[in-house]
Amino acid sequence: MTAAAFPPLLRARAFLRRLPCKPLLVLTILCLTLKEQYPFSHFPMYSSFKNRTYYVYLADGADQPLPSVPTVGMRTPTLKKIYDGEVRRALREWRVRRPELTAEQKQAIGGPILERLKNSATAPQVGEAFPEVLRLYQVDIKLTGGEFQKRRTLIAEVR
Repeated sequence: MTAAAFPPLLRARAFLRRLPCKPLLVLTILCLTLKEQYPFSHFPMYSSFKNRTYYVYLADGADQPLPSVPTVGMRTPTLKKIYDGEVRRALREWRVRRPELTAEQKQAIGGPILERLKNSATAPQVGEAFPEVLRLYQVDIKLTGGEFQKRRTLIAEVR
């Protein structure tokens, strides 16, 4: 059997040849087949969320939050990635788990990060005057019983 025996098939092939967005059509059919309908995804990376997370931020000596880009020349998510990388390195080195970190260990992790930020080439060039005291805070967010709980912890401080 050939395509000539099925006129609808011939019309479909002719339509596809004229269609300028063939890759889009293929991708749409593939996504619908896989049930990938953003934001309602079936892929594991979007299927569930942890009940806890954290973020870090910079503050001055009066505990007022500082905008990270004008102060140190980097965005807060980048600061968190740097901090998280240093925490993971320290956890491997000290052979402890994250909840077991003491305030002194957190200071040992965060202090050098703040020193690097304070002495970085981008910090003075970005704009605002550098604060006399620079603090790094970690805010833990936990979902318990349908409610969010926040806990702020001073990680490090440099003068």
